[in-house]
Amino acid sequence: MSSDSENSTSDFLTEEVPAKISSNQKLMEILESYNIIFNKSQVPKIKEKKAQAYKEIHQKYILQIGRDLTEKQLKKKIQNMKTELKKKTDKTATGNKKIVLNAYEKQLLALMEGQENLVFQKVPGRTRKPCFSKSTRSTVDRICDGTTSAINVQN
Repeated sequence: MSSDSENSTSDFLTEEVPAKISSNQKLMEILESYNIIFNKSQVPKIKEKKAQAYKEIHQKYILQIGRDLTEKQLKKKIQNMKTELKKKTDKTATGNKKIVLNAYEKQLLALMEGQENLVFQKVPGRTRKPCFSKSTRSTVDRICDGTTSAINVQN
């Protein structure tokens, strides 16, 4: 009889259990259609679109999840989720450890990285790397120009 109980236990451990969908996962499904809230622009038209999007998200959240949060609480929940994800994926803080993300965190990361930051975009036609100083042919200038490398520089 012990072999029968061992077999049933091993079958139980290998059997896949359907994952319970968390409220965060459901919220991510709602947020996928409202990318505007991840836009950092402060232009009045964008602000109005964000406010309208938060109202719609709030209504859908109450209907689908059943928790009655205020719009302000829901906005704070989304901000906290973004902050946690940023902390978790910070490459300098991870110490070269493998980052394991939940399903909703993967979705949130995809939504957050979907936008390009125009401040850090490369200028088209720019061929040189920016230099640190404009002094007369210092080592830094030669490294920036590509005429010498940091390895070959001798004092």
